[in-house]
Amino acid sequence: MRALALAALLGGALAAPAAAASTAMDATQTVGPETCARCHDREYEVWQGTKHAKLFTTEPLHLRPRAQEIGKKLGVRLIKSDSLCLNCHFTPKVLSGRVIARAGVSCESCHGAAQGWVSVHNTFESRQVHRASESPAERRRRQDANFQAGMRAGGHIYELVSSCYRCHMVPEERLVNVGGHSGGGDFDLVDRFDKIRHNYVSGGRQVNAPISPERRRQLYVLGLALELEHSLRGIAGAKESGGVYVAALARDVEKVKKKIRKVQHLAALPQLEAAFAAADGLRLEAGNAAEVGYAVDKVAAAAKGFAEQEDGSRLAALDPLFQPEPEEAPVADDQVAAGGEAAASDASAGQPAGAPGSPGGAAVAGQGKTGAAAAPGSGGPAGGGRTAPSSSRGGGGGGGAAPGGHGPAHIWPAAAGKVIGPDGCSASCHKVPVAWWFKDRHQKAADPFLNHAQKNRQIAAFYYGKPADEMIATGRGVCMDCHGTVLTGKSAEEVETGVSCESCHGPAGSYRDTHRDKKSHGERVALGINDLENLDRRAEVCARCHYLTEPHLLAAGHPSGKDFDPVARNRQIEHWSGGQPAAAALQAAYAKVRRARGDIPQVQVAKLAGGAEPAASGGGAAQSAGGGGGAASAAGSRAGRTPAFAPGRPPAPAPFGRPAAGAGVPSATAAATAAAAATAARPPSPPVNLPPLPAGIEKRPLAEILRLVQQRLEALYGSGG
Repeated sequence: MRALALAALLGGALAAPAAAASTAMDATQTVGPETCARCHDREYEVWQGTKHAKLFTTEPLHLRPRAQEIGKKLGVRLIKSDSLCLNCHFTPKVLSGRVIARAGVSCESCHGAAQGWVSVHNTFESRQVHRASESPAERRRRQDANFQAGMRAGGHIYELVSSCYRCHMVPEERLVNVGGHSGGGDFDLVDRFDKIRHNYVSGGRQVNAPISPERRRQLYVLGLALELEHSLRGIAGAKESGGVYVAALARDVEKVKKKIRKVQHLAALPQLEAAFAAADGLRLEAGNAAEVGYAVDKVAAAAKGFAEQEDGSRLAALDPLFQPEPEEAPVADDQVAAGGEAAASDASAGQPAGAPGSPGGAAVAGQGKTGAAAAPGSGGPAGGGRTAPSSSRGGGGGGGAAPGGHGPAHIWPAAAGKVIGPDGCSASCHKVPVAWWFKDRHQKAADPFLNHAQKNRQIAAFYYGKPADEMIATGRGVCMDCHGTVLTGKSAEEVETGVSCESCHGPAGSYRDTHRDKKSHGERVALGINDLENLDRRAEVCARCHYLTEPHLLAAGHPSGKDFDPVARNRQIEHWSGGQPAAAALQAAYAKVRRARGDIPQVQVAKLAGGAEPAASGGGAAQSAGGGGGAASAAGSRAGRTPAFAPGRPPAPAPFGRPAAGAGVPSATAAATAAAAATAARPPSPPVNLPPLPAGIEKRPLAEILRLVQQRLEALYGSGG
């Protein structure tokens, strides 16, 4: 009885509101991985080599300094006994009336405490049927019997995979806000599934069968739905307003919604659409359990419905999501030098301006395949001279022509530092600054691009000379050099968030794990942190994206940032101790940077059909190209993929940098004449033969109707009609 009471107490310690999912395992019902190994010896051997097993064996969690630090903050004396850590890091058992760890994350952590089902799952119709001759109907009956006995397995994939998210999304608020534990998120289900793969049943007990393409697709979509579900579960159960825990989960909700939109563009799924609709527009704050909990139930039902109805065989359209990012061909030397001496001597003129303090504004985060913000001394925010890059990725200054033949594919050269993303800074030391950042406009700087806002698409189309919807929100184009964070090692398609910690402080891969051990500021700077106490350096970091002198972007209608006020903006983003520097000193430092960079060039701004300008002119106010930084609806983002305007071609500015001496500015009349000539030169559009809509379409599911409409629109746009 005492053991039962302790087990109940352990589970009760994590009891949360109805919307939350319990992670506690009944310690009285576990049998241990060695019991499973009697039949599953090959699976057991694979498991022993995983990080899950090593938590208890060769790399014990309780001896790790980080775990001890978290335990101390939570008041935990023994990590392997009667602590929150047991629920996600160990397989528990009861010994002498105490609940302790018997193994790391093991068979039962995923498949359920086995006491009730260990002798059920291999009976095969009461041992009347051999596994090799088991029919589909017999197999399903066995899986259902196992499930009723408490086993979670591949036959009930939603329940099985939910085990991953119950822990990897960190369901306990105190762990993050008090203990400094990471907030979870960014859990790659397909990748993790492959790392712990033990498919010897599918491999005929001889080989560890790889994940099939069908299962891979199913897992990817199901993972998105479950990440959304469990992020919302955590928010529904949260009590502390303004804490890092809720802020991190709210950001994760927005990130997974963007991924869902991408999947829906490739393969419209009614279950995903229902999950998205349930989460869209929620107030993602602590104390909103009723509203968020209702959405959790809707998302969970959609996720379970998908798992039951889709096995991945109909989702081949998602396969591009699993393909490695192709490398871009290097830019030829003659292209690198195309800007002439001005490109080499005035590379610093090439900065897009957005204004972090203004709606949708930005600072540099990462660029190209490396996704790294420039580090000190590497041509970054405070780096010295810049050299012409050797490829279009990471192209700074005048390096390389962009796909449309206009400005460079990247404004800033990539740095050697590794960008890790804001989650790496938020766990223990910087909770207050990160909590501030979650509410700041910098954090949403990439949203207008991710949502294909009209103004952003217009500027990009003028800059590239063609519709660039597929580039503006990725690490492959110039926009995210200043408006987003692209993680090193991730696909160049993937934008982590808007302007974040490393955008100003430098790529953290070189200093995250060691900088807090250094006593002096100089020691930290030596590791690679930008010296923002040096006002010259701080001014360079801000001006890098807030003072635009790149003529191609100005000609495309991007705002210049000429009215950027460094003193006012520094006050708006204060998230450090020690107060503000003297206003006059900061103004002087910023003025020095502007003088070194030169005046904003005067260029003719491209215009839309009818003469309207796409955005502020090159000399205009620093109004962000992203508008208010708000999110467009899912339908709007899909409908906005093809511009409803003719992008044309902006006037060709002088070679990269300042206009050449004596160079004239193209007149509005000349630009209009050139645009009209280009339009007249286009061949007539071929006729479009659209098939009639199916009979009774009004009775079909909404998702199918939308898919048919989208196909017809794509046919029209693709033909030029």
